[in-house]
Amino acid sequence: MEVNVADIFERLLDACNLKTLKELSLEFGYKTNWASNCRLKGVVPWDVCLKVAVEKKIRLDYLIFGIEEIEKTVDEKSNEFQKGLINGVFNATVYELITPQKGVEITQIADIIHSQIKDLYMTDGLQKKFMHEKLVKEIESHKEKKV
Repeated sequence: MEVNVADIFERLLDACNLKTLKELSLEFGYKTNWASNCRLKGVVPWDVCLKVAVEKKIRLDYLIFGIEEIEKTVDEKSNEFQKGLINGVFNATVYELITPQKGVEITQIADIIHSQIKDLYMTDGLQKKFMHEKLVKEIESHKEKKV
């Protein structure tokens, strides 16, 4: 990942609602040509970046690299997947593809499916194969009970 000092200064100006490098220099207690000189020499103004990140609650990776969205954590992805599962199970009940037993909520069905899938992806090699086979057997046994 490459650092572009000119872009850093543009993001700093934007974050501080300033128009010129002169204004940025004065805002942080430097001489009027400080920011221009840093940009010209390719010097990253680390102290100013840190200060702006903390004061304006802006991620440092955005100020330095321009990264606008950080990758979601496993938990965030898992929660999104869970919500999608709930929607999918709900739609399946609406279209009468599945019919939950009395007293069974859609979220309970989604939780079980989510748990099984999570177990599949949290294990390795032979364990995955075993978990997959176990899941297939559980699904087949539920099908047999319905018939």
